[in-house]
Amino acid sequence: MPFASTRPPYSATRLPLELPTPKDRGALAATLIAFGTTLLGGVCNPAVRAVYWLAIAESGNAPEVAKLLDKVGRRASRAALAQTLVQAQAEGLIGTGDPATMAIDFFALLWGDLLLQLLLRVAEPPSLKIMEQRAREATDKFLRLYPQPTGS
Repeated sequence: MPFASTRPPYSATRLPLELPTPKDRGALAATLIAFGTTLLGGVCNPAVRAVYWLAIAESGNAPEVAKLLDKVGRRASRAALAQTLVQAQAEGLIGTGDPATMAIDFFALLWGDLLLQLLLRVAEPPSLKIMEQRAREATDKFLRLYPQPTGS
């Protein structure tokens, strides 16, 4: 594998894998907005998109590149978010549900079809303002989808 000994160029834009434990719905919303904005910014980074294009182009010859990208990128981000959602459930901030599935729901709300558009090069990366707006809208929809349990 040609990249086995090199550090991925996107490491500087990776999300922290430990998010703060939210203590109220406002803190949870702020965490989700910051997480979503950072995620969008990281993946919209030209170097990160180049790694995705390379992984896609070489997936037949070097599937380990795609597997590594999936492991340290997508799966790690989802796991970090799922852990935060476990904590939010324990605090009574969101209702019951499988946190891993809930994380997938958040990612779907956040991305829509933007990632595919970026990978196909039919859209330009959004501005920071638009990224923040997307993250805020995804968070609002997510919190409506998983409301705070009554009596919490």
